[in-house]
Amino acid sequence: MESWSKRIASQNKLIDIINLFQNNRLRIFPLVICLFLSIFALLDLYLWYFVTSSLNGSTLPLSLNSSDHPCYFSPFCTINVKYLMVDPPDFYVHNTISSLFVAWADLPNSFLSMTPNMISIFHVFVALMACKLISNDSLTMRRIGVLIFQFRNLLDAMDGFTARERRKTVAQALMNQIMLNQTLTGGQDENIDHRFPYTSGVLMDQVEEYRSSERWGYWMDGICDALGGIFLYLACYFYLQRHPIRRRSFFYTTIPLVVSPKDVPSYASKNKKNKQMKIGIRSAIYLSKLIIRFVHRPGFLAIIYGFQSLFGSIAWNRFIFGYTKLLETNPDNLPSHSENQVKANLIKSPVMWVVLLVWRYVNPHTWMELLLLAVFFDKIGEFVDALKVRGFLIVFTLFQCPSKMDHTRVNVVSDFIKGVIFGAALGDAVGLATEFMNKDKIRILYGVGPIKFGKSEGHAFWRDFHRRRWHDNDFTDDTDQLLLILQCLLHSNGILIPQHFAYRLKEWVEIGFPELDKVAAGIGLTVGSTLRHPDFLSNPSKAAFQIWEQYDRNMAANGAVMRTSGIGIPYFWSEEKVVTNAINCAKVTHADPRCVFSSVVATVIISRMLSRSSYNDEKLNVSEFKDLFRTLMESGCTDDNKEHDAVPSIEPKPIIKQEPVKTSLISKLKTMFTGNKDPRLQHKFPQNWPLHKEPDNSRMNNEPINNVTSATDNFGCDPDLVQLINDVVEDYRFLLRESTPLSTEEKGIEWEGDMEKYCLNMSSKKLKDFELDEPKSIGYTFKCLGSALFCFSRKIPDNFTHGDFFTQVITDLTLEGGDADTNCAVAGAFLGVRMGYSGLPKNWKKEVRNFDFLDGICNDLHNMMIQLKQET
Repeated sequence: MESWSKRIASQNKLIDIINLFQNNRLRIFPLVICLFLSIFALLDLYLWYFVTSSLNGSTLPLSLNSSDHPCYFSPFCTINVKYLMVDPPDFYVHNTISSLFVAWADLPNSFLSMTPNMISIFHVFVALMACKLISNDSLTMRRIGVLIFQFRNLLDAMDGFTARERRKTVAQALMNQIMLNQTLTGGQDENIDHRFPYTSGVLMDQVEEYRSSERWGYWMDGICDALGGIFLYLACYFYLQRHPIRRRSFFYTTIPLVVSPKDVPSYASKNKKNKQMKIGIRSAIYLSKLIIRFVHRPGFLAIIYGFQSLFGSIAWNRFIFGYTKLLETNPDNLPSHSENQVKANLIKSPVMWVVLLVWRYVNPHTWMELLLLAVFFDKIGEFVDALKVRGFLIVFTLFQCPSKMDHTRVNVVSDFIKGVIFGAALGDAVGLATEFMNKDKIRILYGVGPIKFGKSEGHAFWRDFHRRRWHDNDFTDDTDQLLLILQCLLHSNGILIPQHFAYRLKEWVEIGFPELDKVAAGIGLTVGSTLRHPDFLSNPSKAAFQIWEQYDRNMAANGAVMRTSGIGIPYFWSEEKVVTNAINCAKVTHADPRCVFSSVVATVIISRMLSRSSYNDEKLNVSEFKDLFRTLMESGCTDDNKEHDAVPSIEPKPIIKQEPVKTSLISKLKTMFTGNKDPRLQHKFPQNWPLHKEPDNSRMNNEPINNVTSATDNFGCDPDLVQLINDVVEDYRFLLRESTPLSTEEKGIEWEGDMEKYCLNMSSKKLKDFELDEPKSIGYTFKCLGSALFCFSRKIPDNFTHGDFFTQVITDLTLEGGDADTNCAVAGAFLGVRMGYSGLPKNWKKEVRNFDFLDGICNDLHNMMIQLKQET
């Protein structure tokens, strides 16, 4: 009897608990939601710590899974962008359980006939059965339906894991087949993995079937997921149709089911105006009641919730695609050091984590889990009613808020743009150490390097009458002209106007560079001769062409290619505009097609590298624009053809000259050695640099110069960069032969031969093959371009940082002599666009003279690029 009483008491307690649960479901439901959110928030906090501490300079995706240490039991085995944006229940629960089951059952290898698409189709039928129960009037059946729908979610996660593991199995089977075909008769390759069948038969047939089905497996998975969500919302719709929401709002409950204008109080009035007002008031009240009744209908609420999930799903998938390209590393196109660093910093930034975490909790999968939780606690109506409008606000807010994708792409490209400018300036400043020297003298002065620059250690900078015109760590006229071009581009929104650049060039020769507190020095023969032409300011192309003809059309100096690297920056996504700017810029002073070709190749390589960094792989069809480029090449060659109509022009401005100053004969002789044309500007040249000293022969070893191999020669070449060089050269080689009347067939063949000699076949060349110190061709444009392309194509050794690589390559090129500052300026721009400003040597870039001015130019280019990108 006592035991029976205890049993009755325990049952009564259980009934009391059930009654308490039934009476307080409205309170328990939000408590359970808060509990789950708190647990997931703690796990997300650990996820943030795990990802940020595991990057170590690398980028997503992160994987702890390996053949030696397989990882299936932890949700942190593999981290990618999609997993960071997926809902917490799916990430922490469904994915972990599914991966464990796939590993335990060995689905990819044991059940070869079971494809991921079969699993996707099967979970559609499971969802249909679960939704049938969810629409039932019994709360118990609805809860069973929720549990079955959770099983459907496990299957949804399982098909993804099966697809990824099956892909590995297929790859191994194909590799075994290839190895077997390469094995000699009577023996087997020891590298063959005998766990996977490799003979012709069932597996290879299944491999072909799987490879064909994998093409549409992504769409199949998306369609099956959408059907599962549609079934769930339809189940809630049918349930709410039978069980309307019971609201306590007085305003809502007092609205009758049938409303007509007769129910509105009469506001009769004798005058006509009051009658019209009465009709308007009645209509407004009647319409508002109809709208309120319609909005609060259960079916309408379910449909509204379904549309919220639809819009959220579209937005979620769009942002996943964008953030994957933004944050993850593509194994087929490895990023540079700069891009890697920017991506790593972005992943660690709090703003990006806030965006990712917001998407984790407002994506459609999360809303589906919350809806299932509402079904379990019998709060479907209250839940969908609470989110009838708020859900749309969340989705549209996420749509309208800055996605950071475009902003981050701009930051990535901005680092490469800065790398171009600073790379060219550093190469120019370091190359000055051996400009116009031959290798014999260089070996005596500098040995095999290094050369002191900035805070780096090395052989002291050798000062003579040529080099004493510049300060320590200063760049020469090569970078001065590059900065003039950039100022012109900034002035005209990225379009180079030839007359504008001609005016700035003439002004620079006359008054120097006031912003840099320096005068023009080191001007070459081609530029100097063209500047003195009487028509230079009005028609620079014509002036350059006539100077070229005076020298028997054999004046292919490197003065054009040395300054045009910055032209590849504005409109880098529009190669047509880049090439147009490059041709117009080169022809201001250099009419030779070889000079124009060199400038075009240099700028296009830079623009295509910038396009890669901004995830734009679209390539220009050059054949469509050949006529335009030929017309630009031929502009100014005759009196009838002045400037091309597509090029805007300006009226030349008068050069701002300073009043001449009477000077003595001694002062004039002194300025002859300094190169200063104005005694008032003598302070802009260093005055007390030591001149020639006795060479230190101890620096030179006994090994013959021609037998010395530079470290750059041993680096090998990067096939991807070599392919880029070959593509650009082949795309624009028509400029050498087809640009009549600038060239003949005979000349074109000769020029193409030189181009192929210096600018192609980089994998078989060495630095000494360019003979950069050969006196007769010391400033040949193809030598400059070819040597820079050679340095650009070198492969970065594993034991070298990007800064060490830049230092070694520029030093080796400097020790080759010749027109070293120009060669290094072009090579520095190429290396800068390859590794970005963040990859340049820290002990060099901060010490370059006029750092603040260069940094300001880069910031202005950054802002202009944002504006141009928004306009296009």
